[in-house]
Amino acid sequence: MIRTISIAALAATLAASAHAACDIAECNPQVCENFAIQHTLPGFPAHETETTSEQREEIGKIALALADQARDPGAYQCARIMGHSSSWRQISADEYDRRALERARVVAELMAASMETTGLAPVIVAKEDLDGEQFCEATGEEDFVLIYDGRGNACPKVDNQVDSVSRAARDARFINRRVEMYLVRKGKPIEVKVDWDAPCSDVISADMLCVEVQDGIYQGTRCSSDDLVDVMNRNSRETLLEMVENGEAKLICRPAG
Repeated sequence: MIRTISIAALAATLAASAHAACDIAECNPQVCENFAIQHTLPGFPAHETETTSEQREEIGKIALALADQARDPGAYQCARIMGHSSSWRQISADEYDRRALERARVVAELMAASMETTGLAPVIVAKEDLDGEQFCEATGEEDFVLIYDGRGNACPKVDNQVDSVSRAARDARFINRRVEMYLVRKGKPIEVKVDWDAPCSDVISADMLCVEVQDGIYQGTRCSSDDLVDVMNRNSRETLLEMVENGEAKLICRPAG
């Protein structure tokens, strides 16, 4: 028997194929910020927005660590929680966006619940509800602010390999189904990721030494200069270089010369 297909069905099939094959930037244009990421939660189940038990355990640890230092001078007071999706065949950009945003919202709520057990009163707000580009300063003087947002499938960390069902492809999409956190200290702007290969003179200042801290509550970029007075000795050049040698940090750049 000859199988027939209508013109409308054929057009729909071709449109779906075109959608699946199009470039992510064409399917789902988004702005992928160059912020320094302090925490990443990969591995959301495919097509799902609920967290795994491993993710919930990690979220609890992060939230309690942040709550423990919330009232210290220079402590983190705000987090932007950004959800992401992987890519697969014939799924609309709107659905990718929904999943990414919902993942971020779920993580924000879990963070808030853990913080509340310590006596803090965190506030959760959607980035779209803030005024323009305002960030933490837009919400007032709450104990801690959790701002959630999503980028759909537009900002993958690795190639989604959408035409493959191999283990490597599944692992890649596992990595991309994630939530990332950017933390902001009291009175400080959000940190922008620096160029790992550039000398500090090109990205910060000529006399700076910078590292990327990879473990502990003070994750993120930390820099030191000869003029820096650090009574806690957390950011001295000697301390930062020792962290690099111990595998606790990665060297970004050294002073010029």
